[in-house]
Amino acid sequence: MSDQGSQLPSLPRRLLAVFLSPGDLFERLSRDPAWVGALVLGAVLGAGAAILVPPELYEAGMREQLVRAGRPVPDDLSAAANIARIFGSLAALVIGPILTAAMAGVVAFIFTFVFGDQGTYRQHLAVVAHAFLVPAVSALALVPLKVQAADLRLRLSVGTFLPFLEEGWLSSALGWLDLFGIWGWVLVALGVSKIDPKRSWGSAASVILGLVVFVTVVVAVIVALR
Repeated sequence: MSDQGSQLPSLPRRLLAVFLSPGDLFERLSRDPAWVGALVLGAVLGAGAAILVPPELYEAGMREQLVRAGRPVPDDLSAAANIARIFGSLAALVIGPILTAAMAGVVAFIFTFVFGDQGTYRQHLAVVAHAFLVPAVSALALVPLKVQAADLRLRLSVGTFLPFLEEGWLSSALGWLDLFGIWGWVLVALGVSKIDPKRSWGSAASVILGLVVFVTVVVAVIVALR
């Protein structure tokens, strides 16, 4: 669906509304589910976050992975680091929208087909595409912090505030629970409650966050057992 002719505010205003007045925005999106602009903007922000990271950080990250794996480190990783940087940017442009659309499908399936709520896939896609602008903006905003800390994997997660935990599946799982990602999922829950007013925000958030935590823990345990 094109954003042209929509009764919604312009895309820049919608971006601000995601942070400042998400309830009103999702109320409007439930009636006029524009999604193209938000999907494209999220991809562009993700690509920008990848391409703005200096190649040196990619090189340092690759060197650390090789050392951990016990593999020899080539004398010059700069070419590979540049390729990784460009590939990361292209992946954000291509894979980002695909993942967003897939996540919208999962949300629509859970609430429409499993729980019997009202709503269409397009409505859920509009909600998810706009809610996911929060982690997309955060990824761009964290670039200066990554550069300052010289840490490509720097993120603000639940594990960030629990540094005393011993290394293991629990610390890994908490480290993957990105705070801005959680914020985005909470907004998705808000949007779901606007699509079907019979669905409360709290119940939607319980379902979504419960599923996110469950999947994260399962993945962390599988990785720890490898």
